Amino acid sequence: VVSTLALLQACVDNQGDAWTFAVDALVRYLEAAGAAPGEAALPDGFVALVRTLAVRTAQLHAALAQRTGDDAFDPEPVLASDIPLWVKQVHDDALATIDELAAQAERLPQSLQPLAAAVVAGLPRLLERLEACAQQSPQGLKTRYHGDYHLGQVLLVNNDFVIIDFEGEPARSLPERRHKHSALRDVAGMLRSFDYARHTALQQATQHEGDVDQL
Repeated sequence: VVSTLALLQACVDNQGDAWTFAVDALVRYLEAAGAAPGEAALPDGFVALVRTLAVRTAQLHAALAQRTGDDAFDPEPVLASDIPLWVKQVHDDALATIDELAAQAERLPQSLQPLAAAVVAGLPRLLERLEACAQQSPQGLKTRYHGDYHLGQVLLVNNDFVIIDFEGEPARSLPERRHKHSALRDVAGMLRSFDYARHTALQQATQHEGDVDQL
């Protein structure tokens, strides 16, 4: 039996995580936009740093796609049998999420309830699109991937980034975290994180409900 007794990690001197950096930059931009509509611009260097993060993300997955002779890490071709399994996982996650949203909808702020109702009503169309994905032909490679990739997992270090926390999504079992998949899972997770940052910045930058629509 193999057991992990301890884990030693190096400390990375940093300027904070990319989540704090992104939210702060967006809040400053929105506050400037509210004070002078049409004249505001994103803080200097923000877009350049986002491009750097994109490059580091690509390099991460290029490294994970290298062949080393270790079966646990070597990339493998996506198989026809993988597609239905991946679609079923997304299907089950979608059903669970919509069920939870429907159960909690009445507790949401009044302004969000119509949006929640529209999402719940759109479930059949969503499932139809998922089923269409099951017919896709397999292509490309599946590799190990970060598994919990978002702005909070990236440290800002001297105008560059260091990616941390490779243990995968904590809610999933260890065997699930070791499964190989498309690198686009990580890309999607990071894009979702930027969307969260946008909403968080809107909440922090607005004083009144009407300000959200304006910004």
